[in-house]
Amino acid sequence: MKSIPILVLVLLACTVLLPAQAPSTSDKYQFGDRAIYVPAPDGFTNVVGRFSRVTARMSATEGAGSDMLAVHVPETFIPRLQASEEIDLGSYTKVSAIKSVRT
Repeated sequence: MKSIPILVLVLLACTVLLPAQAPSTSDKYQFGDRAIYVPAPDGFTNVVGRFSRVTARMSATEGAGSDMLAVHVPETFIPRLQASEEIDLGSYTKVSAIKSVRT
């Protein structure tokens, strides 16, 4: 639970320190009237919405007060996910936010 406040602080710091920088590989999220850009790590891609079973599996681990924003997996996993979404993801990142912060 300590990681949630840290994530919120990181996201807020990004809005203050990097408002004009939005890499083309970043996903954009609205937090009230502010846009937050979250880039995927190098060599990773966001799979939320692209693979319904992976999205559902990762959403199931979210707490009631959180929204899952992104799940980044290595780009090399994409062919394997296209063949079967029931694979072990191994390495991935998951970006979530507290729902009340997004309104």
